[in-house]
Amino acid sequence: MSVALWRFIVFGILGIFGEVFFTAISSIIKTRRLRLMGYSFIWMFPIYGLLAFCFQPLHHVIGSFSWIVRGAIYMAGIYVMEFITGTLLTALTGGYIWQYTDRFNYKGQITLRHAPVWFVVGLLVERYYPWVERVSRLLASG
Repeated sequence: MSVALWRFIVFGILGIFGEVFFTAISSIIKTRRLRLMGYSFIWMFPIYGLLAFCFQPLHHVIGSFSWIVRGAIYMAGIYVMEFITGTLLTALTGGYIWQYTDRFNYKGQITLRHAPVWFVVGLLVERYYPWVERVSRLLASG
């Protein structure tokens, strides 16, 4: 398989893992129970995998900006992707895959409550992208 396909797979796996971890930690906060029960949707795998194709060109353009500007741009980009893919999945499946209902939501597809999370996630992807690239090249070569 090609490096690009492996990069897609690695991003998909890391995204699913991150979401399960995030929802498990969120459940502790909500329920005050240490069950660490997290979840995701199979639909999220290709959505997270899209980072493999979107991140590098964006980073190439904004890489010299300050970390706070880069974080804000990554956050905005994640919101755009979340809104577009959520809207498409709602149309495709006839129901919401995720639906935010808090007062900070927009059409149930995004919520501003996640802004700090998306800001940090963008910077983490930037920080660990070289590792993803090395792993993807290693998998493609062997």
